[in-house]
Amino acid sequence: MTLNPYWHNFFQELRLKPSLQHQLLEVSLAEISAAEMSRVILRDLGRTDVKVCFTQDHQNCYSPMLNFVGLSKDVANSNSIIAVALAAHEVGHALQMKFMENLGKSFNHLKIFNYLSMVGYMFLFGFKISQALSPFGYAIQRQRQRQSYQWFQKIKLFQLVVSLLLIPITLPLAIFCLVIYTIFMLVSILCTLISRLLIFITEIHASVIGLRLLQQYKILDRKQQNIARKFLFHCALTYLRSSRLYLLFA
Repeated sequence: MTLNPYWHNFFQELRLKPSLQHQLLEVSLAEISAAEMSRVILRDLGRTDVKVCFTQDHQNCYSPMLNFVGLSKDVANSNSIIAVALAAHEVGHALQMKFMENLGKSFNHLKIFNYLSMVGYMFLFGFKISQALSPFGYAIQRQRQRQSYQWFQKIKLFQLVVSLLLIPITLPLAIFCLVIYTIFMLVSILCTLISRLLIFITEIHASVIGLRLLQQYKILDRKQQNIARKFLFHCALTYLRSSRLYLLFA
């Protein structure tokens, strides 16, 4: 079975089992397109203020500022399990504003948390950059060591003497700075992990709303409901780590 490139990219990012991939592409019980399903649910719930639109960048999202559910062409026109699950998830985002407001009020006054979270992201990004560049840095360092070995030998004794004389001053200062830096780094990374956990909770909550709607409107049968639940949980897990899965949902 040849996969649509759009779904193929999804499955590659999520690393789903081949059996689950084929199940997700099965036609849903209601045999209704994801776009039509979204419009019917929103209309029945009295949310005519939320529009269902097609996106040009292959993203599936809900925009609280513009108040629309955006679906990619491959999702909007499909009646597969994966398509209706994604659409229901985005509709869930449109219906969870009260939950988001309560969650936001709890953390809005903690501005220091937001700043530390941003710094934590910078630390984690720096770690990844250093890992990527470490082979090159090691090669450059080896080359410099070979070129400056003789000069290094001449000043080695002088550096040793100066270091011994300055130890009583520099050692306590260095230890103090190292402790402060370590605490700051750990707290920042902890804030980053907490922010990712909050996003994860938000995504899980939207998925729960979406799955309830799929069950309520009989879009999926019980077996298909379990398949959709597994899929949406896999998607939510990607928010606990750095991921390039930007094409899925937001």
